[in-house]
Amino acid sequence: MTLNAAPHDRQLALAPLDEKVDHVRGSPAGRLIIEYGDYECPYSRQAFHAIEQVEQQLDGNVRFAFRHFPLTSIHPHARAAAAASEAAAVQGRFWDMHEMLFQRQKALEDGDLRGYAAQIGLDVGAFDQDRASIAVADRIRRDVDSGLASGQVLGTPTLFIDHWRQQGDCCDVADDLLGPDDEDHMSRPRHERAQLAAAGGRDEQRSAFAAGGDVDGRVHDRDPKGLDGPDRRNGVLDEELVIHRAGLRPAATAGSR
Repeated sequence: MTLNAAPHDRQLALAPLDEKVDHVRGSPAGRLIIEYGDYECPYSRQAFHAIEQVEQQLDGNVRFAFRHFPLTSIHPHARAAAAASEAAAVQGRFWDMHEMLFQRQKALEDGDLRGYAAQIGLDVGAFDQDRASIAVADRIRRDVDSGLASGQVLGTPTLFIDHWRQQGDCCDVADDLLGPDDEDHMSRPRHERAQLAAAGGRDEQRSAFAAGGDVDGRVHDRDPKGLDGPDRRNGVLDEELVIHRAGLRPAATAGSR
């Protein structure tokens, strides 16, 4: 497990933490973890549990921020879940909904989301209005755009520790903060975590928001196999289609580009 320490990394534009906008908790003096995650992604759920364990081990002396990166072409409920968390945030209950969504990840239908709102004490009518609002859509878009602009968010979860991108198994976030020799800090045996890392350890669709760039500033990645996926044109990742699939703005047609 390593952090990405390539010399050009610090030049990439990871949006700095904004205390007035980002969802952040923990001690300002602690190590900072920023996660780009997806509420329907099973690997994001593993990261959720790993980060909870780190927070317990460090007695809250870690700073954690969550940013949305719904991969809607493979997770059809991801955007609605993100909107539910933002609607809960309007009523001051983001972290309660955040926890509920990961704990109930296999039940993210509309009725489930309304039920969770009631369970955590939200005004359900206001919750319904807010999650359908332009303001909530813009808030989700803000996170997605910042991940794309960084050139480093390739799937979910993507974790940054003190602004350095973590490489490998999301469960190894504890190694980076607690030390690689502490075998007791994770419930998953080390060999199982190594197997998960070898298998990928996160969700990446073929539209997996990869790094690159061309003359008009769109974020691209060349498919090494020359294949086209649901968000590619001629083997090139198309950021316009990515955003369209997230339900954030209409896709541009090939002739309009």
